Amino acid sequence: MSKSVKLANGELLECRIIDDPDDDDVPQLSELLGHKGGIWEFHLEQWRTEEAKRLGTRFYVASIGADLVANIMVLSHRGLGLMGHVFTRPEHRRKGICDVLMDYHMEDWRKHDGDALFLGTGFESSPYRIYERHGYRAVPGR
Repeated sequence: MSKSVKLANGELLECRIIDDPDDDDVPQLSELLGHKGGIWEFHLEQWRTEEAKRLGTRFYVASIGADLVANIMVLSHRGLGLMGHVFTRPEHRRKGICDVLMDYHMEDWRKHDGDALFLGTGFESSPYRIYERHGYRAVPGR
């Protein structure tokens, strides 16, 4: 499943899913998210192991031309999911890319009969408001 969207500035945004550790774009994905440090590197390393393959790992990526510019990752197992590693390159922010990628990943989540999708972010932060616009809600008592 892929999706093409023309942004307001005229750029063509291509969205697709990377769910295979041997995908040709994994090195570029690694570079895109490299600033996340140790936990990201550990996850990418584990993604390649048989044990980790029991978890569904999908990277929803957006590209402009040949360059990956944004990512949302979802880990899932038996209808439960955890969203993380959300990032848009600073020079591509405020173009609507995050909203396009959020819609894209939510559509795919629903298509795969996901029951509950969780994430962690600062309460009432800018990212919190973005996620809230796309249907995420605070967990009461947290």
